[in-house]
Amino acid sequence: MEGPTRTRCCGRQPEAYRSTSIDRDWSQQDAGPLHVGTVRCMYCGTLLMDPIPSPQQMAAHFADMAYRSPDQEDARRRQKIGTYETAVALAQRFGRQADDRPRACDFGSAQGHGLEVLAAHGYEAFGVELDADAVRHSRAKGHTVYHGADLSVLDSVPPLDAIYCIDVLYYVADPFGMLETAHRFLRPGGVLLVRMSVWGETAYLASRLSSRSARLRQYASALLCDHVVGYSPRSFRSALTRAGYRVVAERVDPSFSHLRRDRTIHWHGLRVVSPVMRLLTGGRLHLLPSPIFVAQRPGAN
Repeated sequence: MEGPTRTRCCGRQPEAYRSTSIDRDWSQQDAGPLHVGTVRCMYCGTLLMDPIPSPQQMAAHFADMAYRSPDQEDARRRQKIGTYETAVALAQRFGRQADDRPRACDFGSAQGHGLEVLAAHGYEAFGVELDADAVRHSRAKGHTVYHGADLSVLDSVPPLDAIYCIDVLYYVADPFGMLETAHRFLRPGGVLLVRMSVWGETAYLASRLSSRSARLRQYASALLCDHVVGYSPRSFRSALTRAGYRVVAERVDPSFSHLRRDRTIHWHGLRVVSPVMRLLTGGRLHLLPSPIFVAQRPGAN
């Protein structure tokens, strides 16, 4: 069955998709849930929501997820700070920073917590955010934030030293297009930092076995939750390479320390099992949560 043609996961044209048995509900504020299916790219194996939500549905979904109360915002801020601190350290280690004040963009800047970290580390930081309420909230805190769904709103901004894409890419309708656009805005030697779940292959294998177990069907749906795109580690590395990047690092996010207190997740066991699983499956499966990928635009300063 042919799936959506208005998205690209791996840069191959034209792309073809086959349906899977993974069905999900996608929340929309004031419009109720949107029931969607899932298709799989025949070239790279990436899972994609079918149909791809419209821009209006995307905006409604993000508005439904907004953190507006002080308690919610404080909890969200604490959760995000550690991730951005780790990402900044990776950017400084693997990227080539400008001699003067470096420039960075936080794509999907939400309430501006990442922008706070970037500013504290001396970046001239810009945000790009889809949700209008979040844009107003960030601007009220003094951040420079552009309202839009992709990086093209930065056309007037000079080349960037780093672009941060933390927990955002799996909500993008054209993820490969975003990778290409980010590559265009980076200066040579600049880095793209992406944290995302890469359990697409795991969800697909669970769905293949779901006819034998309703629990596996629920597990496959839970792995993808409300994500538009479900990469595997191997398919995401391939997409980065095809978009012109050199993948220079892949790190576990230590800010996920709260998982160690979850009795349902044996953190230390995953740290041992995941590399073995990746070796046995040729990089298809990844059991650790949300690694941070560091991809560099090749070239001299």
